[in-house]
Amino acid sequence: MPSDTERYRQLPRQIGKYRVLARLGEGATSEVFHARDDFHGRDVAIKCVRPPGSIADGSTGDSHFYERFFAAEAALVGRLEHPNVVQIFDAVADIKRPHLVMEYVPGTTLKDFCRADALLPLEQIVEIGFKCAMALGYVARLGLIHRDVKPANLLALMDGDKLVDVKITDFGSVLQLDAERTQVHRVGSLAYMSPEQLDGGTVDARADMYSLAAVLYHLIAGRPLFDWTHNAAPHDWLMNCGGAIGHGLPCAAGAAVAAPVALATGNPVP
Repeated sequence: MPSDTERYRQLPRQIGKYRVLARLGEGATSEVFHARDDFHGRDVAIKCVRPPGSIADGSTGDSHFYERFFAAEAALVGRLEHPNVVQIFDAVADIKRPHLVMEYVPGTTLKDFCRADALLPLEQIVEIGFKCAMALGYVARLGLIHRDVKPANLLALMDGDKLVDVKITDFGSVLQLDAERTQVHRVGSLAYMSPEQLDGGTVDARADMYSLAAVLYHLIAGRPLFDWTHNAAPHDWLMNCGGAIGHGLPCAAGAAVAAPVALATGNPVP
């Protein structure tokens, strides 16, 4: 009899009413499939939340933690309508396999373009930054703070080997400012987290803009703004770095990246 891990590694033929075509990826709390919605005649991405104990590393977590990530995105069904934000079509609270049905974006993520040997032209990075900033502004006007803006959560729409658009995805960590239910706090990815997130303090839209600036730095420089694997005190490093963040980047790009970081840390840009 297959174990839970083996069962979740097998490609299911069907998830709900959707025909599964391929596995797109997986993370600590979920896995994503490419599927076909025959009723609407469109391809979709299905994000399945994996219950504690089914994860490949054998970890067991608080089920409420996983449920809140699912609930956060489920609350956004039909609400996100922006050309640079992935739409969420449906949420199915199935006992065995709770899942979200989302817009399918053919391509990859911006993580593939953060390597020094695969950097994008500066003009294209500026365009990506503009589109993401506009999308995050739209999200903020809905009373939402994404809180996990990082290259892996920015989908790159590809036409062959050419990047033609970008879309923000994965709202599992979203903070809904008007929500009455209990929400998960102090979430995000360390290399891109704002100082207030690292402190566990109150966050607003500026936290997402800081994270976007950190992503843009990574895309331009080919290395992260902050290498937390070699520094145990990222908050202290950020609060004392001042305007040096933009050094080594092209002049205009350096200023554009340094400005939101300086706004978050209170350090002036020289």
